Amino acid sequence: MESLSIRIRNPFALREALQVALEVAWPDLPPEEVACLRQFTKLVPAQVGPAAIAVAADVQRSLHACSGHLRQSRTWYWMREDLCQAFNELEKDLSGK
Repeated sequence: MESLSIRIRNPFALREALQVALEVAWPDLPPEEVACLRQFTKLVPAQVGPAAIAVAADVQRSLHACSGHLRQSRTWYWMREDLCQAFNELEKDLSGK
């Protein structure tokens, strides 16, 4: 897996969704994956308009692991719809569908 460039419709919502996902998943993820995701979250622009961002292979693997933990939690069902949508769009872009 190599670096992938994706277009994000709402970077602000994605950034918030990633922060929530990290809060849920950090106890179950290895420290290096948590650090990788925290760094990636800081790279996501805090803007409402569309943006392009590159996602490295290690970040893609960490996002996949984090996603599994988030979706199995009750938090997923309580998250705001725009945050869930941003997270779903990220996963869809990363999977290439």
